[in-house]
Amino acid sequence: MTARRGWCPDVHAPMAAADGLIVRVKPPLGRLSAKAARVIAAAALRDGSGMIELTARANLQVRGLRPDSAPQFAATMVAAGLAAADPAVERRRNVLVSPQAGADPAIAGDPEAVAATLLGALAMAHELEALPGKFGWLVDGGSVASVAGSAADILIRLGPDGALVSVAGAGLVHACDVEEAVPAGIELARAFLTLAPRYGVRRMAALVPASGAEPVFAAAGLAASAREIPRPAAAPRAGAIALAGGADDTGETAMLAAPFGRMRAEGLAQLADLAERFGDGVLRLTPLRAVVIAGVARDAMTGLLHNASAAGMIVDPDDPRLAIITCAGSPGCARANADTNVDAHVLARMMHGWHTIHLAGCSKGCAHPGVAAVTLVAAPDGYALVRNGRASDAPECRGLTLAAAARLAGVAA
Repeated sequence: MTARRGWCPDVHAPMAAADGLIVRVKPPLGRLSAKAARVIAAAALRDGSGMIELTARANLQVRGLRPDSAPQFAATMVAAGLAAADPAVERRRNVLVSPQAGADPAIAGDPEAVAATLLGALAMAHELEALPGKFGWLVDGGSVASVAGSAADILIRLGPDGALVSVAGAGLVHACDVEEAVPAGIELARAFLTLAPRYGVRRMAALVPASGAEPVFAAAGLAASAREIPRPAAAPRAGAIALAGGADDTGETAMLAAPFGRMRAEGLAQLADLAERFGDGVLRLTPLRAVVIAGVARDAMTGLLHNASAAGMIVDPDDPRLAIITCAGSPGCARANADTNVDAHVLARMMHGWHTIHLAGCSKGCAHPGVAAVTLVAAPDGYALVRNGRASDAPECRGLTLAAAARLAGVAA
């Protein structure tokens, strides 16, 4: 098992960081039984530092492993059904699915079934081994807590009349029956492998602007047409979720956010206990760095939220910590120029109003590669302020204290 730096890790391919090796666990369909959550928590304490991060791909990232303990961790995940035994299969097993699927009757179709079919197809599609490690898939059925706005290379959206299959950055879709959606997606992935080398790109979002969307669908042998797909409503950030389909005998759901996407292994074990005590015994991971617990009785919701808050989770959708996106920071990352997690807590206490802020430990901006209204970038001489840009963009001001940067950005008094 070889560790590398600066790439997308999985259990068979750790990434080296200042605080040890990092591995990523991809629970099938983004679902963790209480038993599986306890397995991860115990292994994170045994083999790593016990620090766990929730990722924007609805995965779990475990930090602080060692060269001698990482193989044991991987074997434990494979034995628990949380990772594929074949490293090549595990690398391409990047499928994001609606966290509310199976809980909200308003969700179209059966995203879990389609995603399960997709995982099986990816395991058998050995010709897709050359796909980049970050190449991702999305299966969504709408309703609240939709993941349709999340980043993915190939998207399958289920609706009352079938499925729409599209690629990142394109306004074209292939309309088909639900049964044809996964084969269509696989053909689009093959088309990517055919076209990407010509343009020197590694993601679909880069290929489409370079080649145009039509050649991608043509290479896949798929008909496509322009169709405006409405963007989903903003998903609840935390707390009780009002189901679009109305609560029925399956119960209500709650979203519990980890502060800045981080928790201790003991906290994951506590969430497993809460899922069994108040819900259906399953933790549903989301790209919002939060977990959803479904099947909660109406009269039990207050108790769940109270206990989750006591366990360190965010349950108030207006909590200012939810507005801050940050990375591991120092000392976990050798590139970081500040302990951004400590600074994020400080920033949350001084903020006024609601402002989405990217607090970056360095100009690489790993936690949020995209544009943010306000980005504060740590540097050796203090923080730099970037407005409406990325962490790598030229700042308007440098050498600021955190408080001064926040005031200049207009997010603190």
